[in-house]
Amino acid sequence: MRTRYLLRTLLILCIVAMSAAVPGSASAAGANTISIDASAPVGVVQPGVTGQMMEWATDGMNESWAERVKDRSFETERVSSARSTLYDGFTGTTLDASKWQPTSLDTAPAGTVTVSGGNVAVAGSTPGRFGIMSNTVPDTRYATVSVETKIVSYSGTNAVLSVYGGTGAGDFSHFAEFAIEGGSLKVFADGQPTWVGGAATTPATLRIDVSGLAGSARTLNFFYNGTLVHTLSGFTMLPGTYRAFLYGWTGTVTADYLAQTPDATYDAFEGTALSPRWTPTRLEGATNGSVSVSAGKVTVTGGANSRYGVLSDHIRNSAVDWTTIDARLSSVSGVNGLLNIYGGTGAGDFTKFMEFGVEGGVARVFTSDGTGNFTGSAVSLPATFTVQISPYWSNGRLFRFFVNGVKVHELATRFDVPAPDFRLFLYGFGASTTSWDYVNVRQVHMLDRWDNHFEGGPGISAAWTNSTLAGGWGTSSMSNSQLVINGAANSRYGIMSAPVGESDVYDYTVEAKLDSVTGVNGLLNIYGGTGRGDFSKYLEFGVEAGTLRVFGDGVTPWTGAAISLPAVLRIEVGRWNGTGRNVNFFANGRLVHSLTNTAAVPNGDYSAFLYGFGTSVTQWDYLTWWRTDGWTEDGHADQATYSQDRTGFNGAYAQRVDITQHTTGRKGVSQGAIAVTAGRSYQVSAYLKQSGLSTPVTVTLGPDIGDSPSYPAYASTTFTGVGAGWTKFTATVTPSTTDPYAKLFIGTASTGTLWIDMVGVMPLDPAEVTLGGWRKDFVDHLTALKPGAIRWPGGIIADSYTFTDGIGSRDNRPPMHYNQWDALWMTNDVGTDEILGLGEALGIPVYLNVNWGRGTATTAANWVEYTNGSTGTPYGAQRAANGRSQPWAVRTWEIGNEVWGSWTPGWTSAANYAASYNTFRDAMAAKDATIAFIAEGGDGTNNDQAWNTTVLTTSGSRMDHLSIHYYSPQPLPAQYDSTAVYQASVGAPAVIADRMNTATDTILANGGGRDIKIAVTEHNAMYFNEEHRRTRTVEGALQEAGLLNLFMRRADVNELNAASALVNFWDGSAIRLANRGSFVTPGYLVQKLVADRHGPLLLPTTLSGPTYNAPALGNLPARANIPMLDITSTRSADGTKLYISVINRDPSAIQTSTINLTGAGTIGSTATVSTVNSAGYLDQNTWQNPTLIQTATSTITGVGATFDYNFPAHSYTVLTVNIGASAISAPIIIGRVTTTAGAAIPAATVDAGGGITGTTDTNGYYRLPAPTGTYSLTVSKPGFTTKTRTKVEVSSLGATPLPVRLS
Repeated sequence: MRTRYLLRTLLILCIVAMSAAVPGSASAAGANTISIDASAPVGVVQPGVTGQMMEWATDGMNESWAERVKDRSFETERVSSARSTLYDGFTGTTLDASKWQPTSLDTAPAGTVTVSGGNVAVAGSTPGRFGIMSNTVPDTRYATVSVETKIVSYSGTNAVLSVYGGTGAGDFSHFAEFAIEGGSLKVFADGQPTWVGGAATTPATLRIDVSGLAGSARTLNFFYNGTLVHTLSGFTMLPGTYRAFLYGWTGTVTADYLAQTPDATYDAFEGTALSPRWTPTRLEGATNGSVSVSAGKVTVTGGANSRYGVLSDHIRNSAVDWTTIDARLSSVSGVNGLLNIYGGTGAGDFTKFMEFGVEGGVARVFTSDGTGNFTGSAVSLPATFTVQISPYWSNGRLFRFFVNGVKVHELATRFDVPAPDFRLFLYGFGASTTSWDYVNVRQVHMLDRWDNHFEGGPGISAAWTNSTLAGGWGTSSMSNSQLVINGAANSRYGIMSAPVGESDVYDYTVEAKLDSVTGVNGLLNIYGGTGRGDFSKYLEFGVEAGTLRVFGDGVTPWTGAAISLPAVLRIEVGRWNGTGRNVNFFANGRLVHSLTNTAAVPNGDYSAFLYGFGTSVTQWDYLTWWRTDGWTEDGHADQATYSQDRTGFNGAYAQRVDITQHTTGRKGVSQGAIAVTAGRSYQVSAYLKQSGLSTPVTVTLGPDIGDSPSYPAYASTTFTGVGAGWTKFTATVTPSTTDPYAKLFIGTASTGTLWIDMVGVMPLDPAEVTLGGWRKDFVDHLTALKPGAIRWPGGIIADSYTFTDGIGSRDNRPPMHYNQWDALWMTNDVGTDEILGLGEALGIPVYLNVNWGRGTATTAANWVEYTNGSTGTPYGAQRAANGRSQPWAVRTWEIGNEVWGSWTPGWTSAANYAASYNTFRDAMAAKDATIAFIAEGGDGTNNDQAWNTTVLTTSGSRMDHLSIHYYSPQPLPAQYDSTAVYQASVGAPAVIADRMNTATDTILANGGGRDIKIAVTEHNAMYFNEEHRRTRTVEGALQEAGLLNLFMRRADVNELNAASALVNFWDGSAIRLANRGSFVTPGYLVQKLVADRHGPLLLPTTLSGPTYNAPALGNLPARANIPMLDITSTRSADGTKLYISVINRDPSAIQTSTINLTGAGTIGSTATVSTVNSAGYLDQNTWQNPTLIQTATSTITGVGATFDYNFPAHSYTVLTVNIGASAISAPIIIGRVTTTAGAAIPAATVDAGGGITGTTDTNGYYRLPAPTGTYSLTVSKPGFTTKTRTKVEVSSLGATPLPVRLS
């Protein structure tokens, strides 16, 4: 395969070189004439034109930071919440010792255990109770847990599934067993008579549902093939924790899997005492009440004029997951009964809440500030009150309120309950008495605030694409968390997700909630095909005719049990293992079907597709997915329970491991996807504390398999002396094996409690890490790219970022809750000093974007002082204390990001922003009067100038740049034509040029004569509702090349930009990083080519040639007469190099061109040709083929004052020509004077002061050599009004001021 690829690459290079070298006839069809004057520059191109935005959106600065561990501070709980309900599917070849321990509960000797073909076979050597014992089943105190196995066969006395609460080997007590024995069902339970049921055959599914504790008692229900056959009530022989045990008295028992499925019970208030999850609390008033628990209810009696009730523990992950709370209110005596979603500090603090319940016999909602209070219809008790709460997004939380499953109210954009995990409070005001039956908590993680939960509408949101895999087109719509798909006859029409990132190498869970089906079926499809018209390479799971079904490419269809809707469909999709994937299917959390090593979904990224066959109408509540490689329980032989304490060294939480039983093993936690290289050193570190441990803490790096006595570690170390207080432990280890997906384990081998926080694995080898912590491959790509500036921290994250959280010791920096798209906690490893140090080391200026949306002017000013202040200032002194005494001297600062957009924290009107901008700017300038400012302009996806006019009128005297973002085409129609998309996308720079012209007119009219430039602080090709990641393709790169050509041509109005984005943020990111390495996109190749091969002097260039008409698409209007070639020419100041930057927009044909050069002096006979191109304009680099598209470089001959060149179809090319033009000394001011209608004014006088004057040429251009500094240019000519252009900043290259228009 490698040889074949190299041959193909050489063939492409030869074709490019041949097409370049063959002279083209100027009279041929599609001929172009290009004329360039190298002697008369018309502008100065500033380095910042090729800037990059380094927006931050995931841990580790989008993986560019070399730290290997994610969620270092355990702020997101994953050990329990991310656990699959499939405990073990026995898909390997040996028993997983991290999950099972072969055990004899009596005197029987050890037997044998074999794993093969997706089954486990347990064989005793003599009659007895030899079998395999699981780890402690989680969530057993409160939830009802279904423990289930499928018995494939048994050859001896019986096959037994036991729930076991004893101490282990030799202790046959505290058990309840469900067996098939002698062809009949039997139940054996400690202290209970044997129950004998009906006939049973294998294969058979045995399930025991074990309730939570009611005091010391449990209720056990026994199911055979899904049917309840026996109930054991008041059973007291299963303690607070238990395990699962599989065995047969004699012979061999073969089982298919073991599943452990908890229900949603948070507390059923069983027993006679309030559980530890609740604390009686008075939030307001002076009088306590009372709490009692009996008969499966908690009864709360309040105190007079007080708010007394029961306050829960923090609901883990309610900061990042959609959380649904069900509270069953049995009765109310008094004022009301309320379920309070509580974000305050506790006793005495009745703030930060949202509450829902009944008052006066009707449903009521009360908010913290009283806005949005709601009175609903009559409610009869008992009733279930449900509140669905979103994570705290950038503009607050969304709340939906239901009574007995019917939605009665909704509140959006609420700030009542803040971002961290909230608690629950049950009460009635004053002396009310309320009785509550239970509280349930259900959670699911959404990747986006709108898309995955189908918010918004009526059209589908940006992440989804209408597609038909076979047949015709239907329709889709979404609103209020409902997606409706209307199919078409005999078709497979639905909505497609974007490809799931790196789903070839990571395990994912894909989950959708299907609310209803009318017609044939409703299906969740895991899709690996090519898209429209290709119904292949898939697996699908759903409901057809009221039953569960699985279909797949080359897979035997499967029919399961009957199911009612709504239902949650979950598919756990394993990584590609070289020949296939392991895939498991779950309905409402229960395993229903499995496929082992299926190749139905091939290697590569797949998508999720929702639909119903034919004219089916399906309604969906959500579709989401997540990776499953975070922190998890690990170890072997020993037993432990896992929880998170709010006693973290960093952030609120730390991981707690209570080792309850030690035999011969160890217990701890592990995290996969830790990239290591053999022979290279890594520093492993953790903050630890302990209670009752008698052994050191062990740390290992090794393969991502379960722990075992013979675990083949690549490297290991121990930490001794762990005490009762938090202490950081570090060690250097050198793995023996290269593994991009290794596992880090931290644990111990004795009983006691271990707390873990702020874990790290940092490379030390310079081949992997550089400049204090950055990934070496990232820095290499960045160095080669040579951007003229970096914008940081964004982007949208800027309006959530607090700079003080990202300075000082990295271990002490609090985690950041980022909630713009995905809601998640991120480690603040990369902060101000790290990014500025990177820029300084590489010679790249960094401009910082302050937090306008959630921040304050004071904080922004303090950030200026931190970066630029002397050590005599408070924040300058803090910078010095952090290791940097010399000021960073950050020159340019942006205030806010897209503050006109509803997705932006604190979004507002132009008038409000402008007034606030002035406050921010003045406070910042008071700290450093030399800095430059970028104000936020309006939406660049249209030509409306109302926002810009207001901001310029109010704040023009205080700004140096006006930020405008250009993203096109964005939304695509449902049945888009790919060729039309190409035409519109590559032609988008022509439309954006029109918009820049209009924005320039607005600046000239409202900027008060100040030289205010447009800073395009975000730009790229962007597509919504498409399925091929077009931004990553050659097509997307050609639009980016056109934008860069445009920005260079508009040197008069543009000096500073930021391509979106630098690394791993969205599809527009130029650099893609992962554990397996890195690759760059065609967009990167274009950006690098522009950075490498352009000069500082813009040249006048004319083009005569074919044009085309682009259709209206997305945010782009129809645009006529777009040149097929797009050209910008620049040269070096010394006159030796000419750069001709050309995009051929033609999708399929070479464009022949004659190039005429004047004013170039002696011209070399050869030229260097650099081209970005591929066989198809939708080609892209991928992990499977990371170098498919590369920059091809060749040399052509026959170059002179006139020469021909053929530009390949859909390509970007830079011709570098050696010339002998006259040198022009820098710095130089080059500008233009015109009439208000745009006609050149020759012989106008331009006076920069200090004796620097000049006159305009016949084309209206002036050229004034001038030292660096700030100038005011006065332009005059008899018969015209004199004008002055102020604040003209001359860099070391010079400047091109805004055009001066005289009337």
